Amino acid sequence: MLRQLSAVAASAAFITLLGSGCSTPQPIVRNYLAAEPTRDAKLGNAKLKLFLDEKLGDENIPCSMLYVELPHDETMALRRLESAETILVQSGSGILTVNGRKIPVGPGSAVFIPAGATQKLFNNSSETMKYISVIVPPFRDDECEFIDQD
Repeated sequence: MLRQLSAVAASAAFITLLGSGCSTPQPIVRNYLAAEPTRDAKLGNAKLKLFLDEKLGDENIPCSMLYVELPHDETMALRRLESAETILVQSGSGILTVNGRKIPVGPGSAVFIPAGATQKLFNNSSETMKYISVIVPPFRDDECEFIDQD
């Protein structure tokens, strides 16, 4: 229940930030399923689709949004972001580890991961896990620290 409330709070903060200017901001509409996929070898076979970000020319956006597909039996590397991240799981299930705490996630799970927390995700389902990631403030290429595990 706390995770769901955190996701609602993060969403409310996002909406408030978008609408906090003197002028009315214009909506940005994107098809996140059609976004150009990328991969980061350090994240294994996860397919990342950045669909809302300053790098895409979106001005005054207080976050980055990605659509992520993680194949079954894959683990994303242990890492730490300087930004906070909220994930919204659409399909598949797995174990999200945040600061050493194992959290089962599946369709409908909304998890807020505080800035600076360590995290990794294992897809233990027989299908591809699909989720949306909201990173606040926007993701920077130099902010992700990968942590070696022995």
